[in-house]
Amino acid sequence: MQSLRSTVAQKNRYFSPPLSKALGDPMFRWLSKIFRKPEPERVIFDDTEITRYSGDEIVEKIDWASITEISVITTDEGPWAEDAFIVLSNPETEQGCLVPNGAEGTADLVSKLCKMPGFDEKKFIQAMGCTTNNKFLCWSKSEAT
Repeated sequence: MQSLRSTVAQKNRYFSPPLSKALGDPMFRWLSKIFRKPEPERVIFDDTEITRYSGDEIVEKIDWASITEISVITTDEGPWAEDAFIVLSNPETEQGCLVPNGAEGTADLVSKLCKMPGFDEKKFIQAMGCTTNNKFLCWSKSEAT
């Protein structure tokens, strides 16, 4: 006598009890793409450079010495998407590193940035509370020297 489960499985190809069988199922593959967690973002820095990673891949890198501006860009997409980014840049050379606020290591980076002479912590705090599309210049090399 067939069990109810095997009868349902025969009539509905998307009901496949063992996960190993479901892995080949087109519906399962489609759903796994939708619900896949994105690669974790992280930022690592030392005395010479800042590097942003996505998973194990280097996305961007910039030397501390070449940074001429530090800004925060905010968007109106939160809380469902990342809505604040720290931008370490040199507009003259078009070099930069865009660090999502939620990236691992961001808190340590912010602590270091706040210790830089001329860094405007009030602007940074204002940016972190902003819920619209905006740009906040928190530090400029020309103003710090």
